[in-house]
Amino acid sequence: MSCFGKGLFVGLQRGGKHLKDRHNHRLRHGRLFMPVQYAFAIAFLGINLAIGFAVSWASEKEQSGVRLDLDAFVSLDTDLEIAFCALDINTNSRSIVNEHLVGRRFAPWSTFKIPNLIIALEAGIATGLNHWRGWDQQRRPAADYWPQVWQQDQTLASAFKRSAVWYFQDIAQEVGPEQYRYHLRRFGYGNASVPVDSDDFWLGGSLAISPCEQTQFLKQAVAGHLNLSAETEDALRTVSRLRAADGYTVYGKTGSGRLAQGEFEGWLVGWIEHERRPTATFALYLRAPDYQTLESSRFETALALLRTAGHWPLD
Repeated sequence: MSCFGKGLFVGLQRGGKHLKDRHNHRLRHGRLFMPVQYAFAIAFLGINLAIGFAVSWASEKEQSGVRLDLDAFVSLDTDLEIAFCALDINTNSRSIVNEHLVGRRFAPWSTFKIPNLIIALEAGIATGLNHWRGWDQQRRPAADYWPQVWQQDQTLASAFKRSAVWYFQDIAQEVGPEQYRYHLRRFGYGNASVPVDSDDFWLGGSLAISPCEQTQFLKQAVAGHLNLSAETEDALRTVSRLRAADGYTVYGKTGSGRLAQGEFEGWLVGWIEHERRPTATFALYLRAPDYQTLESSRFETALALLRTAGHWPLD
């Protein structure tokens, strides 16, 4: 399944082949080879200026955009593997790193708390961000990896910000598989796979979504295409806010988990607003040999890529 869609590929075939040819030296596997903030700053001042003028055209009817392939200037030698997709809400153009991974589906892990929060609020299962649930230690015993902040009562807001799994497992049992499938298909959320009798299907289970599908779902959510209530939209913005600078604000949610072979995979997905108007959505997917490597790099890596793509202000 392609994350670009028929319209965008038509645009690339008509006017964008020179963009790929000019940058056929790009890295194929999204590996990084120098401190990321320097690599992307250099790229923005140099290569990105040239790419910015390499416009591919397609008909407005096809609603295609320009694909800016950022692989050419990702160059950091670490054990971190990344895939990145940013979607411009106004032009529908995408900026990508590692085109071989951005269309592949992976477990969403705790990034699924975004649709989970939306569904809980829209279905009335949670009445607002202050919706309280008590932690039942017998029913939800603490695992050895649980941080202390999970091992207590939670509100919807605290559970979202802390990624407290048990709270959303309780919500999942109240939502049920049929209602989940209905909403996830309406959202276009990955494979929308929700098995019966599972309250953690997003944590390395059957549910899977690609980086580009993440950006499309987020675009629908923040651009008003899902017809969410104003209260739900405000709640999502409130709990997702990460950083603000020069009139721009980045919102998002992380998620991560251990793979069978011992590696970790993780995400940072979200959107950018400029003066309270959504301008772009993004999804960063990473694989690393350990959680510390993943956690220490994903936020600044995402901001560096967003700067390079022109969606976040320079420092």
